[in-house]
Amino acid sequence: MSYLEEERFDGMLLSFAQQCQGIDPLLDNVFSFLRRKTDFFTGAGADKAKETVLRSFDKHMSLAEKTKSEKKKKSDEEEQRALKRREAARKKSEEEAAKKKKKASLAAAGESAAVEASSESEATKADGVTEMDADGSFDATEKEKENATPATKGAPKKKDKDDDDDSKDDDDGPKPVGN
Repeated sequence: MSYLEEERFDGMLLSFAQQCQGIDPLLDNVFSFLRRKTDFFTGAGADKAKETVLRSFDKHMSLAEKTKSEKKKKSDEEEQRALKRREAARKKSEEEAAKKKKKASLAAAGESAAVEASSESEATKADGVTEMDADGSFDATEKEKENATPATKGAPKKKDKDDDDDSKDDDDGPKPVGN
């Protein structure tokens, strides 16, 4: 029996079940109908009638148990997924907390290393040597800047004749094609 065939009488049977107000009165009305309007009880005998009812009962009991186990399986799977999501979220928060703690300890260690580095750089600056700071920059003191002699200091600047004529910016050859 297909799903659509099973649902074909649902509206009528639901109304019938509501009017009966319970399972026992519903079954009583069904068997009353079979007794009064069919030969269900008298046609084939009591044993055949019981066998027919029990066969139908067993079929639908089996389907109900199968449906129940499928629902339980889906529920258990969803619960496992939820548990895994909660566990992953917990691990992530623990990792983030550990990263923050490590970052804080590195920052504290970095401050003490910076203090040591500045005291070392002051000692080397006294020797006239400029070393790289902890942040990777070279900071020269004012005294070192004054004493520094650039390579071009004191050397006369050559003046080319092309320096006077700014309008001729290397126009010696033809212009490239397409420009």
